[in-house]
Amino acid sequence: MVQIGVMSLTRQSNPKRKRFSIALDVADYDALQKLGAAQRPPLKQQYLIELAVKNLLDQYANRQLSFPLDRPNA
Repeated sequence: MVQIGVMSLTRQSNPKRKRFSIALDVADYDALQKLGAAQRPPLKQQYLIELAVKNLLDQYANRQLSFPLDRPNA
C-alpha cells in the first residue's frame, strides 16, 4: 500500500476545507499517477481524488450511484 496526504505541521489549513490521508493499493496509485500525467496540462493526484469524491457525492445525492456502497469482505 502507498499512503498519500501527509500534512506538514507548519502549514495552516483553510477553515473551509478538511484534510485526511488515504491508502491506495500500489496498482491504483500507479494508475492514478498515469491518469494525471496523461492530461494536458498534467493534473495532480489531489485534484483527481477531489473530482472523484465530488462525483460520488453528487451521484449519491441524486440517487444515481452506478455501484453499491457495500464494504468489501476483509
